[in-house]
Amino acid sequence: MAAERFIKMPFSHAFDVLIIGGGYSGAALAVRLSREARRALSVGVIEPRDEVGKGVAYSAVHPDYRLNGPDAVHIVMPDRPNDFHDWLQREGILEADFKGWAGSGVFFARRADFGRYMAELFQGHQAVNGTGTDLIHIHARAMSLVTGHDFSMVTLDKGQQLTARLAVLATSNEMPAVPKTFQGDVRLQSGFFPNPWDLDRLAALVPDAPILVLGTGLTAADVITALAFHGHTGPIDAVSRTGLLPMDQNPMPDKETMWERFLQKPPRFIKKHGALTNVADILRCLRRDIVDRAAEGKTWHGAFDDLRDAVRTLWTDLPLAEQQRFRRHLKSWYETRRFRIAPQVQAVLDDYQKAGRLTISAARITSARRSEGGGVAVTFRSRAQDVTWEKNYGAVINCTGLNTSPDDSGNPIMEQLAFTGAAIPHPTGHGFLVDRECRAISASGEPQAALRIIGPLTRGTFMESGSVPAISYQIHKIMPDVLAALNAS
Repeated sequence: MAAERFIKMPFSHAFDVLIIGGGYSGAALAVRLSREARRALSVGVIEPRDEVGKGVAYSAVHPDYRLNGPDAVHIVMPDRPNDFHDWLQREGILEADFKGWAGSGVFFARRADFGRYMAELFQGHQAVNGTGTDLIHIHARAMSLVTGHDFSMVTLDKGQQLTARLAVLATSNEMPAVPKTFQGDVRLQSGFFPNPWDLDRLAALVPDAPILVLGTGLTAADVITALAFHGHTGPIDAVSRTGLLPMDQNPMPDKETMWERFLQKPPRFIKKHGALTNVADILRCLRRDIVDRAAEGKTWHGAFDDLRDAVRTLWTDLPLAEQQRFRRHLKSWYETRRFRIAPQVQAVLDDYQKAGRLTISAARITSARRSEGGGVAVTFRSRAQDVTWEKNYGAVINCTGLNTSPDDSGNPIMEQLAFTGAAIPHPTGHGFLVDRECRAISASGEPQAALRIIGPLTRGTFMESGSVPAISYQIHKIMPDVLAALNAS
């Protein structure tokens, strides 16, 4: 249906809002607009995939790829906080997917199920919504974006040009950047996997081949889980600069919902410690809170969650030098505790480590070269000791994390915005610089009224902008200003 509606459009078509990217961020914004607009709007979602709502993260069909948080935190609509849980129940998934239940009594759904939920949610609001808003899936790829004082124009890969009073860049997960060591001839080797989500290639690997996983975060955990599912028996080495794996989930889930925590004014951490503007002071207070909770027989999770809820406020007030210091020294430490692993995935990693099949190392890769049979020979230098060694691998899988650098993302819109100065990259190198209402900041230093950026691409500005709860809260925060601007113009 979406493709047919697109084909019937004239060469130039005017919208109230054009959303570039139909993953979670774009779909959630479109749904909220259709529910809360003060008049009927025309909203186009530019998404090359067949369905809006899945994106890269939730298009994965692997049965062992699970959400990293319980179903209860995946809230799109604040007035319907249990909607995803209710959908899981209606679909019979809570009963059929018995592996989704954790010992703490919470449910970790499959990513594919959340993707299906989001696609159906968008389609449902496309068919019927209370404001009469027209949601249109534009089945194409955006290639360029030009902004004016009160309009934006997007050119698609098929040549059509669309205009809107407001464009929203909502692309989320770009392919991981290929490390410099693996560029050139090595990148062309059959044993190098630039795309960690290529499930068909993963399934086709020789079962006993030695494998190197670049990275030790959540993407690496997913890849190792997929290899285990396909019966891989060979050794797996996972390497990163820190060698840190994602931490476990809270064994004592908070009685407050994530949404209730986000809406606390001020956040609990700031209420207790004040609006700190120094990373060292923030860490000192966090350690004190963890010690206090330990004395009460509680884990570190609650204290860290209090900090997480305050990060959006604290981060924007930190001087740039403090933000850069955090990125250099504490980013990995923070993210392993912030982005926790589903217990089902953690069990797979634990089993592989106990069996001696999985080794986690903190090391730097100094070189990589082609080896016989399409493999890759990799040279490492240990982080803890000045020791160098080389090892041959049948496959090297790139799990270095999401690429949010506009300059080398491979995304034509992001690269064009950075090149022309229509939206400037954040000084930390992560995403674009935006104001508190997510308006893009141009090279002149002025916010762009006709261009907003949401989701992971605002990570440099807000730090906390990549998870479903954080994106939902971000949309919630800017919605009054967006609706007021659309109503006034």
